Amino acid sequence: MGEDSHDSGWMRLDHLRVSLGALLAGKGEVSHDGKFIANPTADKRLEHSSMVATRAGWIALSGGVLAKAATIATRYSCVRRQGRSPLDTIREARLIDHDAQALRLLRGIASAYVLKLAGQWLLLDAALDRQPEWLIGALKAIACTISADLIEDLRRCCGGNGYLLNSGIAKISLDNLWRVTAEGDVQVLLSYAGRKMRELAQGSLFHEEDESSIPISIDLQARAHRAHEIARNRCDSVCDIVAARAYGEW
Repeated sequence: MGEDSHDSGWMRLDHLRVSLGALLAGKGEVSHDGKFIANPTADKRLEHSSMVATRAGWIALSGGVLAKAATIATRYSCVRRQGRSPLDTIREARLIDHDAQALRLLRGIASAYVLKLAGQWLLLDAALDRQPEWLIGALKAIACTISADLIEDLRRCCGGNGYLLNSGIAKISLDNLWRVTAEGDVQVLLSYAGRKMRELAQGSLFHEEDESSIPISIDLQARAHRAHEIARNRCDSVCDIVAARAYGEW
C-alpha cells in the first residue's frame, strides 16, 4: 500500500563495519572505545523539525487528495443515471439528484476546503516555530483520518466503478491510507496531545486574540463574504454553495 513512487524501503547488512570517519556525526560522535560524545553545539530543536514540517504539510495535502477524490465522485455522479426521478418520468435520475448521494459528495467537498485552509494557515501564516509540536501532530492525525475516511466513502459513492483502478479514485484511496499511521499514528498523537492539554492552564489554549492581528482571519472573512454572495446569486452551483459553507465554518 502507498504511493508507488515513495522511496522508503529497508536494507539488511551482514558483517559490515563502518569506520568512525565515515559517520556523519552531526549530533555527536563515538570514541574509539565505544563511548558516545554529544555535540554541544548541535541545535536540539532540529531533532524533530523535519518531522513537524512533514506533519504540517500533510494537513494541506490531505485536503488536496480529498479534493481530487471529490472531483471524480462528483463528476461520475453527474453522468451516471440510476433510479427513478419525480422530475423526469422518461429518463432515470442522475446519482447526484438523490439527496443521500448529494449529501455525501458535499461532505467531501466542504471538508477538502477546510483541510486546505487549515494547512495554508499553519504553513504560511501561523509560523511552525510558534506552534507547539503536539498541536501540529494532533491536527495531522485528525486531517489524515478525516481525509482517508471521506475518500473511501467517496469511492463507494461511485459504486462498482469505484473498485476499478482506472477510475482514478481507487488509487487515490490506496495511496492516501498510509498517511494515517505514517509520521505518527492517530491514536498515539491524539493521546499525546490530550496529556499536553491537561498540563495547560485553564484558558491558555483557546485564548482570545485580536482578529486584526491575524492577517489570514481578515482574508478569510473577505473570502467568506464573496463566496456567500456568489452562492446566493448562483444557487445552482454546488461548488459555490460548499465554498460559502466551508469558509463560513472556518
